[in-house]
Amino acid sequence: MTPEAVSDGDTDYRNPLLAEIIANLGFAQRFGLGIPLANRALTDNGNPPPEFGFLPELVTVTVRARRDPRT
Repeated sequence: MTPEAVSDGDTDYRNPLLAEIIANLGFAQRFGLGIPLANRALTDNGNPPPEFGFLPELVTVTVRARRDPRT
């Protein structure tokens, strides 16, 4: 996965066969849907956007709490 792929909504799987099996078993709704859904939910809730980190062996995501408007 690359920063460009995340921002474009592309999908990239280390194991495409495993991803297909998970989808066929009903554990995934649709390929490429998760990040856009999460972004929309965070925006609707007033949270800042997620922060992605990319290393050769892993991708991290940080989801921050929404800011209290009283502070």
